[in-house]
Amino acid sequence: MSRTLVTGGSGFVGGLLLSRLVRQGREVRALVRRPGDRERLSTPEVELALGDLEDEEALVRAAEGCEVVYHAAGMNQLCLPDPTPLYRVNVDGTARLLRAAQRADVRARHGSSSTTSTAGCASTCRAASASATRRTASAATCWPSPRDGPASATCSTPPRSPTPRRST
Repeated sequence: MSRTLVTGGSGFVGGLLLSRLVRQGREVRALVRRPGDRERLSTPEVELALGDLEDEEALVRAAEGCEVVYHAAGMNQLCLPDPTPLYRVNVDGTARLLRAAQRADVRARHGSSSTTSTAGCASTCRAASASATRRTASAATCWPSPRDGPASATCSTPPRSPTPRRST
């Protein structure tokens, strides 16, 4: 049986996904920041992988031996005066996870996020929203596995976007 890694299992979407995968009889590993986070998971019948979206080596270890990764983790605070934490977690963290999954030779990856949660409040961060969308799309170039051929096996970190300007 193949193992599945789920990020964001203590959140709403990730928790529902964990429960469903366990009900289907899948072997599931949940990425958590601390061992005590098990209490926040919707089901205890999962293996824990300690790590964080900011630690690529921990993400590689979490993804090793998994055939599929579902990425439901992220920061969802809206309208922050400084959207830098959103970029660091939602955009850079997603890129790290994709690279880690590629390095661990994961066959399939699925990521889910929205521009709003990635970029913050659109009314105050229009430039950030456009930049985050471009960076998220750039991160997606990591999705193909090395098994898909040498041309798709390259993965580079998307360039840092300029500091977003507030619209007036």
